[in-house]
Amino acid sequence: MLKNTQKKVHEEQVRSKALHFFYLNLVEVSWLQMIFPIVVTFIFFDIVDRELLFSWLVLVLGTFLARLILTWRYLKMSPPPSDTTRWGWYLTITTFISGLLWGYAAFSFHDPINLYNNVLIYLIVISFSAGSMMLTSYWPQALYAYTLPAVGGAILDQLLHMDPPGYTFAYLLLLFLVMLFKVAKGSNNIVYNALRVSAKNHDLIQKMEVEKNKAETASQAKTSFLASANHDLRQPVHALSLLVHGLKKELRSAQGKLLFLRLERSVNNLGNLLESLLDLSRLDASAVKVTPTNFPMSIVSSQMLAEFLPLAREKGLRFSIRHCNEYVFTDRTLLERLLRNLLNNSFRYTHNGGILLGFRKRGDYLIFEVWDTGIGIAKDEKDKIFNEFYQSENAERDRSKGLGLGLSICQRITALLDSELSYTSTEGRGSVFRFQLPIALIEPRPAIITEPAYKKVDLTGKILLIVDDDIEVLQAMIQLTKNWNMQPLTARNGNEAFDVLEARHLSPDAIICDHRLGDSETGIDVIKQIQHRFNIPALMITGDTAPENLLALEHSGFPILHKPVSPDVLFRTLSQLLSD
Repeated sequence: MLKNTQKKVHEEQVRSKALHFFYLNLVEVSWLQMIFPIVVTFIFFDIVDRELLFSWLVLVLGTFLARLILTWRYLKMSPPPSDTTRWGWYLTITTFISGLLWGYAAFSFHDPINLYNNVLIYLIVISFSAGSMMLTSYWPQALYAYTLPAVGGAILDQLLHMDPPGYTFAYLLLLFLVMLFKVAKGSNNIVYNALRVSAKNHDLIQKMEVEKNKAETASQAKTSFLASANHDLRQPVHALSLLVHGLKKELRSAQGKLLFLRLERSVNNLGNLLESLLDLSRLDASAVKVTPTNFPMSIVSSQMLAEFLPLAREKGLRFSIRHCNEYVFTDRTLLERLLRNLLNNSFRYTHNGGILLGFRKRGDYLIFEVWDTGIGIAKDEKDKIFNEFYQSENAERDRSKGLGLGLSICQRITALLDSELSYTSTEGRGSVFRFQLPIALIEPRPAIITEPAYKKVDLTGKILLIVDDDIEVLQAMIQLTKNWNMQPLTARNGNEAFDVLEARHLSPDAIICDHRLGDSETGIDVIKQIQHRFNIPALMITGDTAPENLLALEHSGFPILHKPVSPDVLFRTLSQLLSD
């Protein structure tokens, strides 16, 4: 029953589209047809009774005008498919009246002297019938309503007013009528089948749009959930990282130091996993700025070699990098992150053999290739490896092997760099990942690359205002900054911060503020309020990964550290802030 109802509704929509097409093109046809009754009136002006002739002309023109008004109202109202039959009848009636009037002209108007004038009316009737077939294929009732009375009038004229030779012409007109209806029926079937296919395609597109919206909504919900969960996880991990650093000085026994190393490794692994989630959120939020520069690949190669050679020795693998003298034009930070993720992925799934980072020049581009002799990628996994959270050979979900975000992040980075990440793989033998970047047109002089230097500042006695709504984080920050001989002042929001400063009558040297505070208050607002009163440097520390918040942080202009922050990084950043 439901299927029949849907089929009926579908067919009603098809008929509605057909009628709409008819009305849409009827105006141009009607304007053209209005010329012919005027010509006929001019030709038969002295032959047919003028009162009869002018009455016929007024009725023909009035029918055309009524059709134009009907078309204008239809297009203005855009009636629903349920009104198709009614508006179709309006059209059919006006067409039938027009056919009657032309059939009457073919039957009644005669020129006994010049038979060519009579033939003219026949030609007009036949031309209107044949010429309108393409349009009336969308609404065949209109064709029948016009053609039967119009051509029928010409046939009766030949049978009743002409000599026996006219019977042959009448027979030919009847044959023309039959052939016209047959062709019109075939055209109607073709047209309606095309409309049905179009309607089905439209329904499929709508369903695809609905599914796309559902997928986008699910993706947004996932991103929002990850951002919220990520923020909530970063808070305790950040506090844990700070407390672990303070714990190191309290341990004396060998067993205690061993437990500390294990604890520190676990905290670092957890921090790395959260950092992957942050990278993904930042890329999804378009909060990563691409700053292309010219630089030699030898610098990047040296950096990768220094980072991964110890890991290769630890795992007993060969690791080599082909020499490359080319300069590339791209964002160096993103390129290093991309190569780092690809190499990490290769080391994770390679247990024997080795890894190679190679380069090949092709035209104006440099092709980067990361080869490994690892486990390879199974055929049934080839469409999954770039999916978020997908991991091969990690059914036990060992978090020391990552979250399965590395290749997903790589794919996003290559898109940011206006490139594409591809790969080939043989299961059990290894894989190679490739992408290409433009070669620099001009080779600048190699810059001397050094570690980012900072001026070490004695933090003893420095007053640090710390604003965070998490008590555990505040307590960990108090312990840490006291170890640096600083004087910490803590608050959970902006109002508390001003109350603390007024109660102590102190002017802080710097402020560290969390971004997401209570009651919809943000760290950006708090820092701006405090800096309006105290001209002091500020540092934003956040565990927020929501895309819209990441964009706001990027545009704030404040230096930002993402939780969890290691004490060493925090010390270096504070030293830099207080030395400026």
